[in-house]
Amino acid sequence: MDRIEKKEILWSAALVAGWTLLMLLQSPNVAPHGFTYTDSSVFEYVGMVMQQGGMPYVDAFDHKGPLIYVINWLALELGGWRGTLVFEAAALAMALWFLLRIARLRAGWWSSVFLVTFFALRGADKMLEGGNLTEEYALPWIALAVYLFLRFLQQGVFRTRDSVLLGFGLAMVLLLRPNMIAAWAVGYPVLLFLLWKQGNAGRMLLASLGGLLIGLAPFVLWLAAGGALQACWETYIVFNVTYAARMAGDHAARQRLRAFCRFFLLCKMGYVLLPCGFALLRERALRDRAAGFSLALLLVSLLSVSMSGMTYSHYGMVLLPTLIYPAALFFSYAEQHVRGRVQRYAVGLMVVVAFFMLRTSYQNIHSNWRVDDPELQRLVDAVQENTTPEDTISVWGNQDAIYVRSQRRSASIYSYQRPIATVVDPQIGQRYFEELEAAPPKLVILCDEGNERMQSFLETHGYVRIPDASEKTPVYRRTT
Repeated sequence: MDRIEKKEILWSAALVAGWTLLMLLQSPNVAPHGFTYTDSSVFEYVGMVMQQGGMPYVDAFDHKGPLIYVINWLALELGGWRGTLVFEAAALAMALWFLLRIARLRAGWWSSVFLVTFFALRGADKMLEGGNLTEEYALPWIALAVYLFLRFLQQGVFRTRDSVLLGFGLAMVLLLRPNMIAAWAVGYPVLLFLLWKQGNAGRMLLASLGGLLIGLAPFVLWLAAGGALQACWETYIVFNVTYAARMAGDHAARQRLRAFCRFFLLCKMGYVLLPCGFALLRERALRDRAAGFSLALLLVSLLSVSMSGMTYSHYGMVLLPTLIYPAALFFSYAEQHVRGRVQRYAVGLMVVVAFFMLRTSYQNIHSNWRVDDPELQRLVDAVQENTTPEDTISVWGNQDAIYVRSQRRSASIYSYQRPIATVVDPQIGQRYFEELEAAPPKLVILCDEGNERMQSFLETHGYVRIPDASEKTPVYRRTT
């Protein structure tokens, strides 16, 4: 390794550290109170149940992959929100490192720095949504896979350890959410075909399968030992098929088109694809294998995140690795052909864009560190004042942060009911009330408006409202 390469690695490490810090500071998870949003609080609650000896899917219902719960369990062991910060920092740092390496496959140093700065800050501003999400933890493995596929197509470099890493990364993503594997779905057929022509496809396939098994086997054995393997299959696979169909509604095609347009605009894909196409046409490089792969991957990834019809911004996070290389194509062309005054204008424009994005980041940091929910704190205080750690409670709606902050368990494995019982599967609502009837909780908190079944349950079991707990959210205490 020569002196220039060492210098670039050191600068890259410093930039990655700075980008990671800047992104993390825009997440309320790192604020002193460790404020968490809806999805993150569900993951933290399942982690809390695991910390107390329970198992996901059996003792606490949720329909994500088991890896997200293990991460949150380990985070609690490391100190709650501080532990979450450790895992988020590791995931973001790894992702940013490989985003920079992807850009450097095609563009110069300063262009690559600008591109990663732009997409990192764009992701933090629009897609992080509080952090501690499955997309955030999948991002480094997707970025690694995209980098390895592109490096092979551009430089012909592919080692056995790369195959193992690809298989292991695929396992990690499958253990989070299975609809985020577009990089492997596009990359593996291309890789296998090209290596088959070289006579190396068999070795690569075996190495990838080995990496996949290394990643999956410990989780399968752990779930089987805890009696949760069948429940995992029924919840993570079978239930999610129903979930996607029901959430898309009666107008699934329209919802998917809406999601496609939403993510296209969210990721500023027009600003990426038009300059990229211009550069390829000018360079007469339409047969560039790496460029073709990157554009195909971008399209397939966009389609995959749109299939559910849902438009949550954090879904767009997994698209970031697919945007870097097409953008780098145009910057590479500009580096070779733009000179003189136009070059100075372009650099000035880049500086202005970076300044405004940094300004937005500062505003996010300032606002997120002030984020707190007084209503949530009142509810947590009411729970702690009216229950003991051995008592159970039930929160009607979707507000698992109450369990996490008060350190109280749910009386039902269904710690939340919206939308899983209200929209997706009414049988879950039936089972939820059966569990409450079998072991009535000390408190019931109605974060959503209670239905007739809930009102009947409260009256039958002698619940009375605590008048000074909250004016906005009814809190009921069992008196019998």
